[in-house]
Amino acid sequence: MNVGDLTEHYRKLNDNELLQLTLEFNDLTDGAQFALEAELRARNLPTPERMRKFVSLENETLIGKKAVQDGGPGRFRLWLPWGIGYMNFGKADRRRHLNSKTQEYTTTMFFLLLWFPLIPVKTYRVEDRGWKLIWLVRLPLDWRQVRRVWATAGGLVLSFILLVAGMWVVGYIHRM
Repeated sequence: MNVGDLTEHYRKLNDNELLQLTLEFNDLTDGAQFALEAELRARNLPTPERMRKFVSLENETLIGKKAVQDGGPGRFRLWLPWGIGYMNFGKADRRRHLNSKTQEYTTTMFFLLLWFPLIPVKTYRVEDRGWKLIWLVRLPLDWRQVRRVWATAGGLVLSFILLVAGMWVVGYIHRM
């Protein structure tokens, strides 16, 4: 892509998308950096330097909140045979860190009954480092994420019911 194409592309993005790109400024090509800075100036948005200062302040705030908020759900158990316990579902507002294999996202903890996510308990912003979750901050329940999880789980249950019913109908037809 040339600078003109990038300028046109950035012009179509909303402010939040541009600011997200600003966080990855060093990973962009020189032409992309030039086009992004021009669009940021045209919209009177923070430059990459101001964004770096903002992100460092935001991280300090998150570290302060981490000390104030609870440090995660604590130790919880999942009773495997019956699927009763607590489990996290969903990865909303995902942000991948390019230089490492970590990612940051919002997830909601549910109380499970028979492996069905029944009751939303807490929503957290977490940093996923592979096999280890770092609980950054507890957030208010994310009801969009809760509805998505319930819709997915309901769709799976409905699919299972339809599969069993279809097998029953086929078996009934073969017995005739």
